[in-house]
Amino acid sequence: MKKIRYRYLIGNILLAVILFLVLAGNRSLYLNNIEEQNQNYSKKTSDEIEIIFRSYKDMTDIIYHQIINTPEIAQHLYLSHQYPATAGNHRKALQKNVSELYAYLLQYHYRQLHFHLPDTASFLRMHRPEKYGDILSGVRSTVRYANEYKKPAIGFEEGRIVNGYRFVYPLFYQGNHAGSVEISISMKAVIRIMEDLFENSYGFIIKKETVMEKVFEEELKNYETCGLSSDYFIDKEISSADICRNLPETLKNKPKMEQTVATKLSAEDDFTIYLDERDFKGALTFISIKNFDGWHVGYLFTLNNDHIYRHFLSDFHRSNIIILLFFLLLAAAFTFLIYANNKFRNLAIVDKLTNTYSRHFFHEFYKKLVQKLSREEKTMVLIMADIDHFKEINDTFGHPAGDRVLKKIASIFVHNIRSSDIVARWGGEEFVFLIDNINLENGVKVAEKIRQIIEETEFHKGLSVTCSFGVDIITQERSDLNELLSSVDQKLYTAKQKGRNRVEF
Repeated sequence: MKKIRYRYLIGNILLAVILFLVLAGNRSLYLNNIEEQNQNYSKKTSDEIEIIFRSYKDMTDIIYHQIINTPEIAQHLYLSHQYPATAGNHRKALQKNVSELYAYLLQYHYRQLHFHLPDTASFLRMHRPEKYGDILSGVRSTVRYANEYKKPAIGFEEGRIVNGYRFVYPLFYQGNHAGSVEISISMKAVIRIMEDLFENSYGFIIKKETVMEKVFEEELKNYETCGLSSDYFIDKEISSADICRNLPETLKNKPKMEQTVATKLSAEDDFTIYLDERDFKGALTFISIKNFDGWHVGYLFTLNNDHIYRHFLSDFHRSNIIILLFFLLLAAAFTFLIYANNKFRNLAIVDKLTNTYSRHFFHEFYKKLVQKLSREEKTMVLIMADIDHFKEINDTFGHPAGDRVLKKIASIFVHNIRSSDIVARWGGEEFVFLIDNINLENGVKVAEKIRQIIEETEFHKGLSVTCSFGVDIITQERSDLNELLSSVDQKLYTAKQKGRNRVEF
């Protein structure tokens, strides 16, 4: 839990710093000519899209890891695939299971919660539960990738019904591939949030051939031709009509500008042009939207009012404040999701004193890692550590000093293992480590390194502290946790008997 929380917190802080630097750079562009200003608008709009996408990616990762990626959900897909006759009952049960989550997702502008079987067959579309069974591998690269490679697939993609940013994750049941789940946000939602944040109007056009290739025939009514180019459709759900219908009429009297727009659209790259027409004054920016496979499939566009050229500095400050406020709200939402889910599971994940993982979480994490161990044919190392003469520390310096020692040693433990490893407080002054993807020899080196750091650390004036360690190897054939704990505990006992402040293996 601590690792997940730190990862998202640090990611959000870095994002805020990057955005601040990008927007701060805009001030130096204020005195440049129109072309430089146009380039700035292209980058600004692209960054705005990236803000929304990255924010939703972080939130969606939390939803997947903390709520959806559970045996209770994965079993419905796995059993339906194994026993097709039971699929109907499992579909109903899964729909009931995730209905509350889906309602919550809709409040945050998500559009789809879609489950697929390992063969990429649609199992349950929460937005269209009556449509299922169609094979998606031929039209949905994200679904095909997630089920073929058992890895997340994230990116924009047109679907059989709607388009949007897709977050597709593999699901496993008892170590077996059970299928995948898609959580997606529509381009309409992306644009709505951008309009709220950046106080501008946005539109979206998508390549006609992409729509005709993938969308169900009965869903084609959701699209109409864009007047800017016969190669693009308007998604009727998104208000793109003003520019797509009215701008072409304006450009008829400006053949050179009309040709410029057509040429740049066909190039399928980001571009900005400055318009000084009666009905269209400002910077018209088009940002290329690429799908999961890296191909251009459409444009998100915006017309920036010409007042921005004259009042760019004040707009910069306002946008900067809005972005920072949005980040703070998003960070609060992440924290809410983490702790709400933690309360729902009713588990004590973190030891409150040392901020290491709890004994209960260690057991839970170990089960998941052992499943991974059997698939990847590697070894791990289990380490048990105990603070030497801890009772004497409490008796001599008092329990508050003892607590400070525990916190300091726990901090040393955490900062000297990899992010993929965990350390948990086992009880009192005893800790256990789970070191992933390592052999016994290197595991002993890790323990020895930590032992030396503790021995050389000044904890308090007149107070020196040491630790004893027991180390054992975990393999596919030797993975029973109770047996391993008994073995490593015996090695720790041996280290104590041999004089403490040593590593036994």
